[in-house]
Amino acid sequence: MAAARTAARSIIVPLPGSPGVWVPCSQLASNFAACPFAPVLSDRLNYLSSIGYFGDAPPSGVCGEDYITGTQNGLFVAPQVVSAVADASGSVTVVIQRGPPPPDFTATMTLENGLWLASDLASGTGPAASIFSAKPDC
Repeated sequence: MAAARTAARSIIVPLPGSPGVWVPCSQLASNFAACPFAPVLSDRLNYLSSIGYFGDAPPSGVCGEDYITGTQNGLFVAPQVVSAVADASGSVTVVIQRGPPPPDFTATMTLENGLWLASDLASGTGPAASIFSAKPDC
């Protein structure tokens, strides 16, 4: 479980050269290459990005902010892992506090080929929280 927590912590990282600012791992390399994401998750995030879902411009823009940090400019308080719970399938659900104000962020971590990778992300709680919902929360 410790390795899953560590991998989840690398989803939101310090911005190089800007002490006190945390950004999504996607800012470190294109196409989510620096993120501990399963391919299906990277594909989903790339698709939503390609249709402008995370933007604020019509017709597709919904979020107006980054999905991972829940902000436009990064976080100014270090994110904190508040819980990690293993389930019967072997995956570990890691809850990361991003706030205030963004809601908590949840990463479902799954062991794939010896690496802990996020197989789902959720912003907040409820049926629309998962990035795989028809219209995911921001």
